[in-house]
Amino acid sequence: MNYNKIIIDGYNENRTQQTAYVSYFKRVAQILKRDSFVEFTDFFNGCILAVGKYKNYIESQYNKEINEHDYMITCYKQGRVKNEQGVLITNKTELDEGVMKWEEKKQHIIKMGLSSDYKCELSEKGDIVESLFDRRYTLYYTDIVYLEDAITQAQSEFIPTGTNTKEAQQIILPDNLLKSLQENGFIKNTIDMPLTWLKSKSLLAYFVDVANDKLNLKHGQKRLIKPFETMFNVSGLGGCINEYKNKTGQYPRGHKDIDSLFV
Repeated sequence: MNYNKIIIDGYNENRTQQTAYVSYFKRVAQILKRDSFVEFTDFFNGCILAVGKYKNYIESQYNKEINEHDYMITCYKQGRVKNEQGVLITNKTELDEGVMKWEEKKQHIIKMGLSSDYKCELSEKGDIVESLFDRRYTLYYTDIVYLEDAITQAQSEFIPTGTNTKEAQQIILPDNLLKSLQENGFIKNTIDMPLTWLKSKSLLAYFVDVANDKLNLKHGQKRLIKPFETMFNVSGLGGCINEYKNKTGQYPRGHKDIDSLFV
């Protein structure tokens, strides 16, 4: 299920036909349940995961810019800035002015917040792209907030409050963990949803097991598994975990590489 495409279709329909986001997600949820037997919980979790990727992407841009300004402020304070001739600036007044200039820029960014110019460029299928040639849509942070709120509202109308427990909630993995998964060859990329796992299913189950412990996802002694199955478009991970824990006693091949991701 391409949840990225579902999100961008909803955005496009809202923009061209003024269809309310809540109405759109309710309609698609009903169609997929009727025609493809997609459960409401799976559908809304998938949508929230997809829009969460966009949100994380934009927030990372904001945090990166703040960090860059902090770096320049530190460089001026420590006298590690060169002038146009490549010579270190030693004049204290000039260094102090540099600190003030970058501090003012940083405060302006903070004042404007995420609702200003931060955005993500998307392809026809809703994938995040960097190339202008692949760009079809632009989502700003405010667009994503509206989409996220609409998904949550539509979800509440289909799933009784009592069943919307931790087991039914979405998971958004930390950016650094997603990056490590890609760099170490565990997933195809960090953009397309659902994520594509490139190793064995038993190793994915081990990853889910470890993630539950390291990311504090467990509800008592119960592991959070269903959202991971939605994230990776698989099933039966609980059985795989039970297999090596209670039957064979053998961790899957590659388990030490998974452990190293959480060090």
